[in-house]
Amino acid sequence: MAILYEYFNGPRDRGEPVTRRYLRGQTFTPLVAHNITEIKLYVCKQGSGGIKAGYLRLYNSDASGYPTTVITQVRYSTSSWGNEGSYSWISFLIATPYPTLLASTTYVIVIYPDTSDVTGNPIWGYYSAGGYTRGKAVYSNNSGSSWATLGNLDFMFEEWGNPLPSGTKYYTGGIAGAKRLRMGFGF
Repeated sequence: MAILYEYFNGPRDRGEPVTRRYLRGQTFTPLVAHNITEIKLYVCKQGSGGIKAGYLRLYNSDASGYPTTVITQVRYSTSSWGNEGSYSWISFLIATPYPTLLASTTYVIVIYPDTSDVTGNPIWGYYSAGGYTRGKAVYSNNSGSSWATLGNLDFMFEEWGNPLPSGTKYYTGGIAGAKRLRMGFGF
């Protein structure tokens, strides 16, 4: 059974439109290492029609908390999402093998639409006063070429997963500081 690890789930007072050019993301920093199985976002679609598709992507982050390499992605369609103003929690199920997230490491959730036209693309709910203390909202106005912090707000998200098996140890090392997971004891 999945466990809710990191989250910011309210209150929502606004929403931020997302297109291929105007990307939005939320960083988070787990307190406990675990395998991520699902991400939920509080979203609706722009306008009152139109169906768009894209990817929800989970990235590693650089020292500034901006996206670098994709860890995993989930394809989405806005066909079942509520029209503008009708927000709901939408689930993005991650395929196996589930990625391992390390404690005290920052990751970035990014909505990455296929198109830059507005109608049918996501609107991501947020709270303008923030409240999630282990992350921040980020944005790119040039399709991800550069990133910046988006004020003090936080986007609404939930990050679900499974505990690591008993006896799991992990370490950082190897080629370019790649993170590796090793089962058992006595490295």
